[in-house]
Amino acid sequence: MIAQIKKVNNIIPDIDNGKVYKRFLANFNNVKKYLNYNDIAGNQLIDDAITKAKKKYQFNINEKEDYI
Repeated sequence: MIAQIKKVNNIIPDIDNGKVYKRFLANFNNVKKYLNYNDIAGNQLIDDAITKAKKKYQFNINEKEDYI
């Protein structure tokens, strides 16, 4: 999923299993590297999502990546 982030709340445990998951803010240019899909269809979906998000949100790509 690619979305425009308006607010980042505090991390809380998942209500289903109690686990606390890390959140990582990734740059568009590195998403495919992190997801590491081995199939063509998965990578095409990522490319399409990035293209549509850039068009819809007119993102200025920030090179910073970090856990949030």
